[in-house]
Amino acid sequence: MKIKQYILYIYNWIYEKKIKISDKILKRKIGVPQILTIDETIDYIIKDNISVSRYGDGEMKIVSGERIRFQEYDVNLSEKLRKILKNNTQNLLVCVSDIYDDPKWMKNWAYEYTWKVVAKNRKDWSSYLNMDTIYGNAFITRCYMDWKNNERSEKWFSKLKLIWKDKEIIFIEGKYSRLGFNNDLFSNAKSIERILCPEKDAYKKYNEILKIAIRQPKEKLFLIALGPTATVLAYDLCKNGYWAIDIGHIDIEYEWFLRKATKKIPIKNKYTSEAQDGDKVSEYIGKQFEEQVIHRIDN
Repeated sequence: MKIKQYILYIYNWIYEKKIKISDKILKRKIGVPQILTIDETIDYIIKDNISVSRYGDGEMKIVSGERIRFQEYDVNLSEKLRKILKNNTQNLLVCVSDIYDDPKWMKNWAYEYTWKVVAKNRKDWSSYLNMDTIYGNAFITRCYMDWKNNERSEKWFSKLKLIWKDKEIIFIEGKYSRLGFNNDLFSNAKSIERILCPEKDAYKKYNEILKIAIRQPKEKLFLIALGPTATVLAYDLCKNGYWAIDIGHIDIEYEWFLRKATKKIPIKNKYTSEAQDGDKVSEYIGKQFEEQVIHRIDN
């Protein structure tokens, strides 16, 4: 049995080595996207009130024709995501994951997952990117858990809070995302309102979500946590004269940061898609939260 295990280990080691060498050659050939640091990205957003559309691996999978766990494939969504990647819209920063140039800054388990995903998809994903464009860093909303050295996380969260300081904000979020609930991440905002959307396959309700959003006053800041739908919605709201930021997993990252978590754990009463049992949440969580809800969009 030990001999079989050893042979399998050697086989996997050789196989992975071959993939890494092939990917390294391809990377040299096609190049890597130019991506700002997290600090540069946050500073740019604050300085010019820049809207943000973010692309993680989930968005890139839909661009490539795949579905993901909480969003089925939709050809219209895929086409819009491709269009936004070629964006030249004023006041919009497209952010992509800083994973294309050997992300050694990641924890071992995150790195092992990431390099394999990139190696598998580099040629396809790179074909949708413009290597002459300077992208923002999508890890502004994932600035704790994946990092080998997360000593800078506290500073990054403090800088992020400056974006919405004294602002009237509207969350457009999944029904169970509950941004800022039971933590102080958004406690410095002037006011908080919420538009609650389906927690899965939100893009089916896209037209309804957008219609409700553009009825809101232009001085509001939209913070959107709605998977790939958020990427498109931030773009369309920006085109309509709003300040809108695809804020992604930032609230869950902050919860993990506060707990000094070393792995992805479920957070009570919040939908935590990447944690085991993270979908077990209560329907009602209190009067204060309910009073912030200005619209509900059901499945």
